[in-house]
Amino acid sequence: MRGNRSGAGKANLSQQSDEGSVVAGQAGLRYQNGPAQIGFGAVENVVRGGGNGKMLYGLIGAYQVSDQFSARLGAETQEDSDVYGGGFDTVGLGRHLYARSGELIDNVYC
Repeated sequence: MRGNRSGAGKANLSQQSDEGSVVAGQAGLRYQNGPAQIGFGAVENVVRGGGNGKMLYGLIGAYQVSDQFSARLGAETQEDSDVYGGGFDTVGLGRHLYARSGELIDNVYC
């Protein structure tokens, strides 16, 4: 884990207010071929609303093992801000478990 939100430099906390409006750019791509799929996403983690002003990127791969079980692996990263901190690198594993009716009965990601 990188960074800390508690203060890298002198942050103007009023800029991280939830009040007001702001536009944050985001994009994503997903590709699926048979039971395998991969996805990539990016979002601007704007300062207003509590972000650190740096881009947040994510990548996920999933494989549908059967009609009732799928496994996935994902990663996220965000650069540290000199002013707001908040950078991190995360990797996780997960699974979906479905009932025969197709209803999602369990979703675990760690």
